[in-house]
Amino acid sequence: MRPGGRPVASDLGGHAVGGGGTLRRGLLFRISGGLAGAAELAGLDDLGLRVLVDLRGPDEDRSAFQAYCRSRNIGYCHRPIPLGGAAEVHQVLRHHGDSVEDARRFLAAVYRRVLDEFGPTLAGAVAAVAEHPPAGFGCAAGKDRTGLVAALLQDLVGVDRAAIVADYVALAPNLDQLRPALSAWWGIDPADLDQPGLRGLLEANAEVMEATLDYLDARYGGTLRFLQGAGLPPGTVDTLRHRFVASPAR
Repeated sequence: MRPGGRPVASDLGGHAVGGGGTLRRGLLFRISGGLAGAAELAGLDDLGLRVLVDLRGPDEDRSAFQAYCRSRNIGYCHRPIPLGGAAEVHQVLRHHGDSVEDARRFLAAVYRRVLDEFGPTLAGAVAAVAEHPPAGFGCAAGKDRTGLVAALLQDLVGVDRAAIVADYVALAPNLDQLRPALSAWWGIDPADLDQPGLRGLLEANAEVMEATLDYLDARYGGTLRFLQGAGLPPGTVDTLRHRFVASPAR
């Protein structure tokens, strides 16, 4: 865990699943890749990962994840989503720096673009996780692209939407973690780090994820139809439910 922050890796298990059962603990982890230094990477050893899905774009530094996976014989799976990074941060600072609400609307639009433009990538990430538990997945901050994949996975197995949204907020890194990281990753001027718009972009806001899930339903008919249309392999949902959901005790 970073000082004053949330854990670099968070277990998505423990939630009740519609129809009975519980999402198993110890099998599915969202990870803040860009916040993981040497100590945090070493701490991932306790998770017993078999695959790590990296959602960062091709121009983002993924070397630490790659080296970690090589040294531990963990499958490294690159499913790039080159949105939610430096370009979006700079755009918010240029056009929405004075408004938290404008920045949140901009972020919701980015989430919609991820769904519209990267469906096959999202389907590939879900399939990789399903096939090789325990599995981790993450991007730089572990908030936006990571939060979307987490929501899709939880929704597929039947976790309640309210719990999905609550996890999106609770498991995201906080501002104390992200502000200094932005300067290191993308050269954000320290004088810009306290702009209201940047806070609106960096905070995990429940309404943003709620609106994203509503959009997913309205445009694509829900998570299952969306991922199937994007090329999710047949049987993946059954595999997820078999491997990741514990049946209720009798």
